[in-house]
Amino acid sequence: MKKLLAIIFAAILLLTACGEKSETFPQSGEPVGSDGISEAAGGEIQSDGVDSDGKRYGPSMAISNDGELFVDSQVRLNFFDFSIMDSVLICSKPNCRHDTHDCSSYGMDIDPFIYNGNIYFFEADSYMKKDKPVYNMNFVRADIDGTNRKVLLTLEDMEDSSDCLLIGSTLYFGMRTHGYTDLSLDHSEPTAKLFSYDLESGQLSELFSMKKGYSCAIQIDGEYNGDIYFTVSYLEEKFVYDPNNFPTSLRETFKYNRQNNEISERDGDYYPCECGLVHYEDEGATFYTEDGKEIYIPDITQNSTYVSIIDGYIIDGENKFAVEISSGDRYAVSGIDKYDDIIYYLDGSYIVKRLNKDSGQYEYRKIAKNELFS
Repeated sequence: MKKLLAIIFAAILLLTACGEKSETFPQSGEPVGSDGISEAAGGEIQSDGVDSDGKRYGPSMAISNDGELFVDSQVRLNFFDFSIMDSVLICSKPNCRHDTHDCSSYGMDIDPFIYNGNIYFFEADSYMKKDKPVYNMNFVRADIDGTNRKVLLTLEDMEDSSDCLLIGSTLYFGMRTHGYTDLSLDHSEPTAKLFSYDLESGQLSELFSMKKGYSCAIQIDGEYNGDIYFTVSYLEEKFVYDPNNFPTSLRETFKYNRQNNEISERDGDYYPCECGLVHYEDEGATFYTEDGKEIYIPDITQNSTYVSIIDGYIIDGENKFAVEISSGDRYAVSGIDKYDDIIYYLDGSYIVKRLNKDSGQYEYRKIAKNELFS
């Protein structure tokens, strides 16, 4: 399956080359491949997924098979191949100019991810009915080239989607009802909901529902030890825009036990992370690993921009250090800063993602491990 889909991605690259080429990014002197997407591109999820337990969450949902799906500045879906540091539009139409919605790279911009050789994503479906707004969210499956789309779910009266979480074949996601009480659209009283959907059986389950205050929203925080951690935030008063007085939201934190199908409250200062749990304190943070280690790092706070946990290290580009999880040893790092997000490790090098503030587009580059730790 993986090799077959790699051939499909290679074909996509050759076909899209007949029209407009996909956006490419500065590679810090690295050569850009021109002979097609490598065998690592596209395809089914690895047996281990991204994490060792096959779990993918939030931004990492789009990472699979040594690459990442991303939406470009024209709202088209692309795949960036880390093995050759080049990207390809998700379109297999010969001579397509990729500038209209006839191109299959359009319309897949909400939480796209690859699972078992298909692309899955959400799409907003809103319209007016009898002078009232209708908000629906569809969950859609497409072939790996973006064609043959099928709506698997229509979630009526729903808007927004929080970061998703995929464990095995089960997708967890949060949404809220649109909640507008009139057509002025200046305040809302929505209900926040947590769902699960099995990609194999097609079973949808509503796991949690809460209506509280105004502008109520839900956010999945991750998974730890069989529990889905999530947060519900809301305002006590109707939201009225005032640039000089932005309201502070209140929050309540919960966890859902996957085995017992039970919801319980949790300590809101603990969050799942790639190595276990992290507890943010007044000064610093303590990481609790799944094998029982406790690592206190005074430099890291909840306001730290990017802290990457990858390849057995906790890496802080802003403060230029890394902590080895297994030993607790601390090392100096170079070549990155607080705006760099290390998202992947491949063949002795880290893949670094950074937002270009001028273009509003992410850029990718590769930095060797011995260079980062030099």
